[in-house]
Amino acid sequence: MDLLMILSLIFVGVLSFHQSRSVMLGQTGFPIPEHMSWQFGGHTRSFPRSIRDSGGRSSSLNNEHLKDLKDCSCEFTKWIINECPSGYKQRAGSCFYIHVQGSLSWEDARDYCRAFNGDLATPPNWRLFSAYIKGTRLLRNTAFWIGLRRPSDGSDGFQWNNGTMLERNSTLWDTEIPNYNKKTCVVIRTSNYKIVSTDCENELFLICQHNGFH
Repeated sequence: MDLLMILSLIFVGVLSFHQSRSVMLGQTGFPIPEHMSWQFGGHTRSFPRSIRDSGGRSSSLNNEHLKDLKDCSCEFTKWIINECPSGYKQRAGSCFYIHVQGSLSWEDARDYCRAFNGDLATPPNWRLFSAYIKGTRLLRNTAFWIGLRRPSDGSDGFQWNNGTMLERNSTLWDTEIPNYNKKTCVVIRTSNYKIVSTDCENELFLICQHNGFH
């Protein structure tokens, strides 16, 4: 096993889903692609001038495909691609587990996710995340806890479990619901895949997330 070599445009598509992550590849030599080589199994392999697309056709791997590659020290610690843990599914740039076998309060839901080395969902790409939830064909008008709530210090706004604040005028809110942002903890509703706040003590289904990388 070794770090990834990009031999197909399929890999480029896969990497595009991990928009919020930096992924270490088995590539050395910059600028791109004039003096580029791949390190694999202790051997050096020249940079392939053409690679396969999803239809098996030869295609040139150019700067547009690799525009997001950045040079860094070889000692710099970054993420490598890994499979999702058991029970999780790799979707929308991360690993998710939808729990519908029982209902829990927000705090208990977070403890449940942590017991499986995860946390309540803080999706890196909401468009892909909501499309994933929609594709599961869950019951309509069902609410699921996610990793978003008012800060514990009582300050204004809503904070994701990863520490980032939700934009004040976020379009994720279901503004058709009265007092949609007046409560403390937040759910995603499958009626329209928007979010709404509710009481943290309500017992609901939940969505766990594991970053799927290490």
